[in-house]
Amino acid sequence: MIDFARLAGQGRAYSAARGWEVEELDALVTLERERGVGRLLAADFVRNGILTLDAYDKAVKADFKPKTLEVAAAEAEASLADNEFAKEKVVSKRGKK
Repeated sequence: MIDFARLAGQGRAYSAARGWEVEELDALVTLERERGVGRLLAADFVRNGILTLDAYDKAVKADFKPKTLEVAAAEAEASLADNEFAKEKVVSKRGKK
C-alpha cells in the first residue's frame, strides 16, 4: 500500500489522500528545475495553485507566502470545528431488557 501521508511530507504527493496530478507534477518539477526551488517549497506553491513559472514569478514579486500542508490541514480542521455535520454523533444502542 502506498503511504501518501509520508510521501506528502516529503513533497512527493499532493496530500495524505492523493498523489500529484500530471499537471501538478509537471509544475513541481519545472519550479525545481527552472527556479531552483526546493521540493517542499515547490510543493507548497503548487498546492496553493501556482502552476506556471509566470504565476510563480508574480507570487514571489508580490511576496506571497504559500500555506504549508500542515497549516492548510490545521485551518481545515478548525473550519470544521463548529460544523454540525462534521461532528461525530453518539448513537445510543437500545437493547432488550
